[in-house]
Amino acid sequence: MAETQNSSSLFDDAWNGLKSFGNWMVTPFGSGENSASPLQLGLMGLNSLVNYQNFQDQLEEARNQFNFQKGVTQGNFLNNGASYLNQGLFQLESLNAFNPTAGAERAQNLNSAINTMNQAAEKMQLGSNAFSEQQNALQKYNNLLGN
Repeated sequence: MAETQNSSSLFDDAWNGLKSFGNWMVTPFGSGENSASPLQLGLMGLNSLVNYQNFQDQLEEARNQFNFQKGVTQGNFLNNGASYLNQGLFQLESLNAFNPTAGAERAQNLNSAINTMNQAAEKMQLGSNAFSEQQNALQKYNNLLGN
């Protein structure tokens, strides 16, 4: 019978301890709008942690989207710039055959355009010589440029 009383007493002590802890967890400290229970404070802390993790995930996704859009913009710039310059080289070839003086002027203008586009490409983090192939092709007309 002593064992039954002992385990019952142990159970009662544990139960009373849990009740006291539960009461402590939900009892607000402070008064008015600034009062909060330890449970509320814990939940607020957990909520802050979850919000922080969600923000980090959103920030990573935003960075991925930014880098994707940046790549698309860079690709479009390179594609459109190369098309424009290639067409200019084709026109220069035709113009040079017809009128070398006008070809020389067109070669200078095209060289200026390439330099300007390379400057723009550098600002877009594409390097300072993104249109090197077109500039190399323009070298055929060095004699027209006076170089």
